[in-house]
Amino acid sequence: MSGRGSDDVESYRRRKRQDERQRREEESSSPPPPPASTAKRTTASSASYENDRESRMARLRREMEEEDMEMREALDQRKKEAEEDKHRPQEMIVEVHPDELEGLDEEEQMRKLMGIQGFGTTKGKAVQDNQNSAARGVAAKNKARKYRQYMNRKNGFNRPLEKMN
Repeated sequence: MSGRGSDDVESYRRRKRQDERQRREEESSSPPPPPASTAKRTTASSASYENDRESRMARLRREMEEEDMEMREALDQRKKEAEEDKHRPQEMIVEVHPDELEGLDEEEQMRKLMGIQGFGTTKGKAVQDNQNSAARGVAAKNKARKYRQYMNRKNGFNRPLEKMN
């Protein structure tokens, strides 16, 4: 039975090879297909199609030029602002007369000298940076670690790991 099955397979393969050879010979002997016509269309529909295409392209070119002009203006504006910022002093100098400091405690004197209006705190308040970053503050609680035994396990190694207490 196995001998006959292998003969069937061989005859099938032989037929497939012959069919493939014939197909290749027919392809090589047949002339190549004629090239596509490159002449312009002469019908009225093709002319309207070309006109529509040209008008769309002209509109797109205008839009692109307008966008380019807007971008150039925005860049020029940014350059001007950057140059103006260079000439401005970085920090404001606070002038305080000794007469103003008399009668104030140390903390209030320090605020006056540094130009700070007041000191605030974030205690008990939600701070945006801490909510989204790794600095979680007091809100993060340490969870107890869960250990698993890898070595010297009962019943061998080829089984799932179990959790340990």
